[in-house]
Amino acid sequence: MWTANGAEPGQPALGLLEDEDVRLWLVGGKGGVGKTTTAAGLALYLAGRFPRRRFLAVSTGPSHSLGDILAFPLCGLPKPVPGRANLCALELEAHRLFAAFKVRHATALKLILGRGTYLDEGDISRFLELSFPGLDELMAMIETIDLLESGRYDTVIVDTAPTGHALRLLSLPALTTAWVSILDRMMEKHRFISRVYTRRYRKDQADEFLETLQRDVSRLAATLCDRRHCRFLAVALLEPVVIAETERLLQSLAERGIAVGCLVANQVLSQADGCPLCSSLQAAQQEWLHRVMAAHPDLPLVTFPALLEEVRGEAGLRALLSRARACAVSTASLTAHPPDSGLPIAAGLSGLALPAPEPGLQFFLFCGKGGVGKTTLSCAFALQLSQRFPSKKILLFSTDPAHSLSDCLAQRIGPEATPVLGTANVFAIEIVPDALFQEWKRAYSAQIEEAFGKFSQRAGLDIQFDREVVAGLLDLTPPGLDELMCLSELADLVERRRYDLYVLDTAPAGHTLRFLELLTLVRDWLRTFFEILLKYRDIIRLPQVSESLVKMSQRAKEIRRIFTDPARCRAIPVTTPARAAEEETQRLLAALQRAGIRFNTLVVNQVIVAPAAWDCCASTAAWHASQLDAYRSRFPNLDLFVLPRWPAELRGTAALQALLRFTSPARLAPLEAAEPVVEQPIA
Repeated sequence: MWTANGAEPGQPALGLLEDEDVRLWLVGGKGGVGKTTTAAGLALYLAGRFPRRRFLAVSTGPSHSLGDILAFPLCGLPKPVPGRANLCALELEAHRLFAAFKVRHATALKLILGRGTYLDEGDISRFLELSFPGLDELMAMIETIDLLESGRYDTVIVDTAPTGHALRLLSLPALTTAWVSILDRMMEKHRFISRVYTRRYRKDQADEFLETLQRDVSRLAATLCDRRHCRFLAVALLEPVVIAETERLLQSLAERGIAVGCLVANQVLSQADGCPLCSSLQAAQQEWLHRVMAAHPDLPLVTFPALLEEVRGEAGLRALLSRARACAVSTASLTAHPPDSGLPIAAGLSGLALPAPEPGLQFFLFCGKGGVGKTTLSCAFALQLSQRFPSKKILLFSTDPAHSLSDCLAQRIGPEATPVLGTANVFAIEIVPDALFQEWKRAYSAQIEEAFGKFSQRAGLDIQFDREVVAGLLDLTPPGLDELMCLSELADLVERRRYDLYVLDTAPAGHTLRFLELLTLVRDWLRTFFEILLKYRDIIRLPQVSESLVKMSQRAKEIRRIFTDPARCRAIPVTTPARAAEEETQRLLAALQRAGIRFNTLVVNQVIVAPAAWDCCASTAAWHASQLDAYRSRFPNLDLFVLPRWPAELRGTAALQALLRFTSPARLAPLEAAEPVVEQPIA
């Protein structure tokens, strides 16, 4: 069926990546597929293979785990990896880079805003305190390029954020070019007036700032599209939902002109030893491996094995790399149907359940590290609610930029409420935040053009610069406004009382936490933006724009009010039995507390429970049991719910219903007796 053409332990299949021309590796994929492990492994492998070259591993995501995988603490400055003289690593703190950027260029920004708008000094200072779109992430990428071009390193390996936010990061050059353009238009008014009255214009620090920023953006764009020196390494699991998202990722990379150097299939089972769980998973993995390779025959593919223990530290990474294999496939052997989803359930998996809702709750936020199963459990939980409350209408709502509801439910879900197959009272929505925001921008721009057009006809004067500045103000929106607009749609549904219960499938932990913190930022930005429009009230009136801004601000307040109302909303954190997941869960719970969002359960997903007869699973089951004990000890006030590693992909209503039939009704008792708030602070 398929062959693994691996090398000796000292030279594994990552030899496919031994291209000394490549100076920048971007490692990415769906959350939880092993991006960080792969990035760390690639860095260690290249450093060992080329001892005279210097390498740097960088994490740019908002929720870092590179230090966890390398098993030593990292910071915002490069630190030598112990035992590796030619390898350093760092976790870039984008918000700190952005803060330093604002301090460094505050004078230039004040000059530009003062010259291009009617804002006074106080307004300008307040505007500069807000965040510009993606500029923090841009600073992280420019810092990465600076390190690459500094001559200190020959190759940089970047551990990127999960798919949706990684693609947004790769779109930063175009986004920032628009941002620079509006600032340049603000300056053009000043240049024009200077030429009219002095017949000359001399560049100052404001012009130099814009030119420097544009050079940095152009440099980044050129680096990303340099197919000789920059490659993307996509990481995936051999599961249909992950493969579907990986296909979309590969298509998006091709559209952006970014070269893909390799695809890594992670956690591949090599032997089953008669274990029914492993046999089922292995059969499904081989089928999906064939399908991936048939779809991408020219893309190098490497498999990483499923190890019995968590990969941490150099020893764990070396064990992983020594068993990596390059794959070749014969398409003649492919079958014409997907793997069977009705595979037998391994013995020993009993008495497991999803948490039951408390009376009166309406909103359930599934959150956690990428890849822990938030989407699957969100869908299963909605089906559970459907069974327990057949008279209530239930809405599944995705806030992740890289949606997976369609993949998980095995049906097309879009921006309009879609009935979930096999149910009478469950509906699902996937709203693309950027599309919603772009639609709003087009409507805003049309209103601006109409208002300024009427003023020009009335006054006989076309104030071109001011019109362009006001029209371009939306290019200065903070990150998160598009996602807020997505949730504004949810607030509108709540206001109209279209549904009784709401289940939210959120973005991976790092971006969910940042978004919760951005609710306040976006509210402040809306207030500032509204005040800017008031500066132009003597020239033009924009009642429709003002009304939409007021409504958006009100909805931001409503979303925060709902999320922080313990009688209506509850977060359901999801994790897996892994040390790295435990650390990220700690950070997630602490952030939920800071945001005032209540939670009293913790779902541990993908736990292997196996009889001792199956050696391949027995040691992993023991390790998972010890990790469950660690969760109980670390979070004693939380109700712990354990869900098994399922023998096949949970895809489609029928498969999700099978999970619910398998759960024990005894564990579905209401949680009224549970403490509604975690009283002991999470460190």
